[in-house]
Amino acid sequence: DKLGSQYKSSLEYLGEKLNIEFTFVETGMGEDARTIVEAALVNKPDAWIANTCTVADVKAAADAGNIPYVSCGTIFASDEVAQEMATYENFMGAIGVDDYAAGYSAAEALYADGCRNVLLCGIQKGASGQHDQRAFGFLDGVAAHEDMNLLGEDYSMLQFAEAITSFAATYPELDGVFCTLVNEAIYNTFTTEGLVGSVQLGGLDVSESTGDYFDNGTLSYMAAGNYVTNMLGFVAVYNYLLDGTRIIDDPAELVKWNNIDLRNSEDYENYIKYLDSGTPAYTANEIIQMVHYYNEDMTPEAFREAGKAYTLEDVIARHENLG
Repeated sequence: DKLGSQYKSSLEYLGEKLNIEFTFVETGMGEDARTIVEAALVNKPDAWIANTCTVADVKAAADAGNIPYVSCGTIFASDEVAQEMATYENFMGAIGVDDYAAGYSAAEALYADGCRNVLLCGIQKGASGQHDQRAFGFLDGVAAHEDMNLLGEDYSMLQFAEAITSFAATYPELDGVFCTLVNEAIYNTFTTEGLVGSVQLGGLDVSESTGDYFDNGTLSYMAAGNYVTNMLGFVAVYNYLLDGTRIIDDPAELVKWNNIDLRNSEDYENYIKYLDSGTPAYTANEIIQMVHYYNEDMTPEAFREAGKAYTLEDVIARHENLG
């Protein structure tokens, strides 16, 4: 999908610039995933940058030769899991984005665009900590406004398009929808059900039609740019491999990067120009400056502060003079 391709292309960019060889392994979520992981570890990579966050994976990396393992783009299943993973010497920590803040920001954007009767579409509670946090943030954002009503919640494991169709027919007053993940099926539903112009949409993850639905006025908010977590995973393991620096000093604490908040067509155009057109969110030199071996001022605290500074305006300011 779009996010997966951004994960891959951003690391390929670093590989070319820094003479690093990345091997990409797609495991899926089924019974074969463990076999695929174990087969990949036979080749003894220098490090494992993972889009998983499980005790089984960090243990597999430890058993394969204490391979440094960093988790990116996801969150701990629980505090107990975080504490257990932190007991492994080879665990470099976890890096994610602020999913709660994205949900809250979506509620604020929908409210600012006049939405007062809204629907929340998420996946089954407990299936994904990330999606749960997005939903929690949105619900708190709605609750912050006395005149904003939650018409309903649907947790149907990505059957969002059907839920939107059903709620639009049942509640003619519906004027806003938040989805913890926005895909092409949702955009298509807004068009086929005649919701463009009457119902606003907010959510996460850029896809092919995102720009079109900002242009036609449907989108109030989109959180993007979270592919950066894999680049930061590289920062974590590269620090450790070069001089033993643990840039995440407490591996049981999720390090959160901001999302890139998009609220209109201009934001989207700038996102494409500065984050999705060859040069990713950080240049190779900017990544190197996050490595203590090359920059003695880079500390765990400085690393966390960089995550708080990550915004669309930040990327534009850093990259506007690039060729």
